[in-house]
Amino acid sequence: MATLIERVVRQALRTFSRRQSARNSPSEADFQKLVTMAGQLTAADVNLNIGRLQVDEPRESSPPVIYINVYEDPHVTIGIFIVKSGEKLPLHDHPQMYGILKVIEGTVKIQSYSIIPNGTIVQSASGDKHLFSQTFCAEKLPETTVNASDGACFLTPTERNLHEIYSVNGAAAFLDILSPPYDTSDGKDRSCHYFREQGTGVGDETRLIVIPNPPEYWNGVANYEGPRIRSKVFMQFVNAVFPQKRLKYSIWSERDALQAQHVDEEKKSIYESCIPYLSEKYNIPTSQWSVSGLLFGARGTFRLRGNEDGAFMWLCTSESANQYCTSI
Repeated sequence: MATLIERVVRQALRTFSRRQSARNSPSEADFQKLVTMAGQLTAADVNLNIGRLQVDEPRESSPPVIYINVYEDPHVTIGIFIVKSGEKLPLHDHPQMYGILKVIEGTVKIQSYSIIPNGTIVQSASGDKHLFSQTFCAEKLPETTVNASDGACFLTPTERNLHEIYSVNGAAAFLDILSPPYDTSDGKDRSCHYFREQGTGVGDETRLIVIPNPPEYWNGVANYEGPRIRSKVFMQFVNAVFPQKRLKYSIWSERDALQAQHVDEEKKSIYESCIPYLSEKYNIPTSQWSVSGLLFGARGTFRLRGNEDGAFMWLCTSESANQYCTSI
């Protein structure tokens, strides 16, 4: 049976991998299910022991925050932040991102802001309109205190998208889910920006100015020691065996000797009409595309089982791929 953290990863993939671009919204039902599932996580579910991470080291010799990578792909990143006693994550943003935060150890205070649309003001005494002269008008939301017994918090591209997180009365840890991940490759602008308050604007508006990375903030890293994320192992297998291929999975049980041919014919009838769209989207000539329905058989036997996440098939393609046996 899949562990809770693995089910959370699967739900995150189900929620966010269907988005066609960073500007598209995920399904509300999928997103709320993910928030609910993440809200059930505890430190035990990821085998987190803050005491083993030396969070009480002197500040001068250690980073204020430790980060543990749990899962990452082009659609979503999941990690654990450990904020040492008396430390904080400075005020920062999440451009075009959805985020879910679940405290799994200790207590944190969160100060969130929502950017007011069309509220950007560019100020520069020298007239040089560079990044660090940008000022934004934002709504400052009430500060919230969250501990491990509370449910998950979330942010969207337009709501609570900026926040500052403090540990309270000792070290604290929270699991963080972001989609899409921070990314500056290929001209994308989803880098993390830091801010500080610069007075008030009209009415209840608060002005936030972009600042360089705070020199007092940096993070160390630690290894993930929780349950294996089999979705990650399976995707490594797919990428190794089918480089640059787009795969659509179905689950079949054996019917007759011509089943492989039937699978191939069915998939061709469904997906060949998609080639023009995929060719344009991925900038690959139509002549280089083909559709193949591949029928994989299990070594020995396979079993199907059903639960709230759907049906899964245990898959082993060859003796050399035994390490990639996983559920899909």
